Amino acid sequence: MLSVNWCIPVRSWTRYNNMPAAMWIRCLQLIPYLKERGVKCTINKKRAKADICIFVRWQDAQALELAKRH
Repeated sequence: MLSVNWCIPVRSWTRYNNMPAAMWIRCLQLIPYLKERGVKCTINKKRAKADICIFVRWQDAQALELAKRH
């Protein structure tokens, strides 16, 4: 099973009304679609063993450190 860890600069992704549109469109809308097709998705899991790690609009020192760990 393919696994994807989505790295987004948002702490809470359960309140969609407070979510930046870019996060909602480029990440959160895709997750149910991918899960239906057998792709395991996680969000902001620092120790996730994922096949792919996708950073969505997050480009700072913290994101670089996280990318180095993956």
